[in-house]
Amino acid sequence: MKNPKRPTVPDVVYLSDAYYMMEGNENGGPLHIALDDGNMDDGHIDFCIAEATKVKDRCGIALGHILRLMSLTQRRKVYGRSHGIASDPAGMARAPFLFDCYALLDRAGVDVNRLTTEATP
Repeated sequence: MKNPKRPTVPDVVYLSDAYYMMEGNENGGPLHIALDDGNMDDGHIDFCIAEATKVKDRCGIALGHILRLMSLTQRRKVYGRSHGIASDPAGMARAPFLFDCYALLDRAGVDVNRLTTEATP
């Protein structure tokens, strides 16, 4: 049975595409090894979150935590369907991206105020 709190693949594909559209993230930014290379296991996602934290990339931190909430199968589907081709390039502003990420994290019960200090939700 599906977990209604778990982020869906289409939602995260959209967020991944939006993340690629942000300046400096053309190759996946701090999440490069996951989003661009397909390394989706927990250790790689935790590494990406740590890298995003080092450079204070709140969007990368949020997206990393969203990926961490997903199963490995879901993450692989995100990688297979997302490669920076956003469906709405005009709407890819940082604030709406964070709002969408935080809404998914909130639905899953993650305290978004703690994201910059912890490696996993």
